[in-house]
Amino acid sequence: MINNLFMPDFKSDDNRLNRIYIIVNVFLIFGSVIFAFFSSFNYFILEKFNVSLLNIITAVLMFFLLLDLRLNRAIHRSVNILVLILFIFFLSFIYLNKNEQFGLVWAHFFPVVSIILLGVKRGAIVSTLYFVLMFTLAYKGIGIWEHGEWSSVSFWRLAISSIVLFIMIATLEIALENSNKKLEVLSNIDPLTKLYNRRKINEILDKEIYKAKRYKTKLSLILFDIDDFKKINDWLGHESGDNVLKKLSQTVKDQLRDTDSIARWGGEEFLIVTPMTDIKECALTAEKLRATVESINCKHGIKLSCSFGVSEFDSINDSVESLIKRADLAMYDAKSKGKNCVSFK
Repeated sequence: MINNLFMPDFKSDDNRLNRIYIIVNVFLIFGSVIFAFFSSFNYFILEKFNVSLLNIITAVLMFFLLLDLRLNRAIHRSVNILVLILFIFFLSFIYLNKNEQFGLVWAHFFPVVSIILLGVKRGAIVSTLYFVLMFTLAYKGIGIWEHGEWSSVSFWRLAISSIVLFIMIATLEIALENSNKKLEVLSNIDPLTKLYNRRKINEILDKEIYKAKRYKTKLSLILFDIDDFKKINDWLGHESGDNVLKKLSQTVKDQLRDTDSIARWGGEEFLIVTPMTDIKECALTAEKLRATVESINCKHGIKLSCSFGVSEFDSINDSVESLIKRADLAMYDAKSKGKNCVSFK
C-alpha cells in the first residue's frame, strides 16, 4: 500500500521520466501535509495570519495537482505547475516573513527543486530569475529586516551561499544524468558487438507486437547464427572468434533499415526485428544478409556463412515466445538443409 502511495504504477522508456514521476509524487504528498501543518502552526501558535493563508493555499494547490497527476499522468505539466507554485510561494514567504523565522534559509530550497525537476538548463534559467528577485528583496531589506541588523555583509553572505549551493546541485545533477546514461548503455548494449542485448530486444519486440496488433501492420523476425563458429574458436582462438563477431555485427547492422533492430541473442546467434515487413519481404532481406556475410573478408582466410530463420507475426495466434520459437525452428531447418541458407515458417 505504501509503495502504491509513493511509487504508483507508471512505466516509461525514459528512466529520468520515471524518476521525476516518483519525485513529483513525493513532493506533492509531503508538500500538501507540511504546508497544511505550517498553516496551522502559523495561525494558532505564531498568529501570523498572512503566512498561514499562504501556506494553506499552497497545500491545497499541491493536493489538487497530485490528483491531476494521478488521473492524467501529465508529468511535464505537473512539473511546470509545481515549480511555479514553489517559485511564487518562496518569494511571497520571503516578502511576508522578512528575515524572521529563518525565511531566507527556507528560500534556498527552491533552486534544488527546480534543477532536479526541470533539468540543469531550464532549472538554471528559472533559478537565476528566482535569485534576482530574492536578492532584490534581500537588498531592499538591508537595515530593516529582522529585529537586529540586516546589513550588506548579510546580503553578500546570502548571495554567495546561494550561488555555491546552486553550483553544487547543478554539478550533482549533471553527474547523475551522465551516470544514468552510462548505466542505460550498459544495461541495453552487448559489450562485445555493441548491438542491443537480449533484454533490450525483448523490450523492442514487445512494443512492435503491440503496434502491429493496434494498427494491423506486418511484423517479422530474422534469427540467424554463424555456421561452425565453434571451429573458429577451436582452431584460431577466442580472440579471433571475438573479432569475427564484431566484424559480422557491424556489417549486418549497416545493411539494415533505421526502423529495424538487431541484437546479439546469445553466443553466435543474432535476432533482427523488422517492423512493417511481411515474411516474403523479410526472407528477401535475410537472403541479402546471407550473401553479404558470405562476402566478408576475415583474417586467416576464414570463410563466414550464416543460417537464417524467418517468421511473421500472427496477431491472432502468436505471442512473443511462439514468434521467436518459429524463427528458431526455421533457422534449424536451414541448418539441416546444409547451412548458409534461408528458411521460413
